[in-house]
Amino acid sequence: MLEKHLTWTDIDKLTDKIYKEAIHKKYEWVISINRGGCIPGVILSEMLSAKHGVISVLNYDKKTRIKLDKISSDLYISQIGYIKPHHKVLIVDNVIRSGESVGAAIKAARKVDSDIKHVDTACLHWVEGSEFKPTYMSEIIEEKEWVKYPWEKHEQSRDDK
Repeated sequence: MLEKHLTWTDIDKLTDKIYKEAIHKKYEWVISINRGGCIPGVILSEMLSAKHGVISVLNYDKKTRIKLDKISSDLYISQIGYIKPHHKVLIVDNVIRSGESVGAAIKAARKVDSDIKHVDTACLHWVEGSEFKPTYMSEIIEEKEWVKYPWEKHEQSRDDK
């Protein structure tokens, strides 16, 4: 597996790219997918002058980091009560491999309030061939690539697992 290590300068460039494409939409909310999407989500919410919320989507075992058969059903979106049907929402994750997490986040948002009509998605990295294609992506990577973000410095290397 090819591991790619990013710097904070790289993150600035990647979030700038999304910002330049998304600024015209005037999003009221940015919802970050916990954990990988939190930092890019906060950065984008500041850049877009949007409110920020977080959704926890569990699709791997926290201890073993092995992918689960299905996504945890206890999804929670902070601040969801403040999102109004006419608001434009941007859901952000760091990487989209299968699209399961972002798909679950969209479903959760609509389950809590089925009137939420305008939901877009963004990621720093989209894995080529993923079934789910986000509204905005900064870079396309191959399945064999593993991106190491600067906020993950204490995580083991993919090859060490």
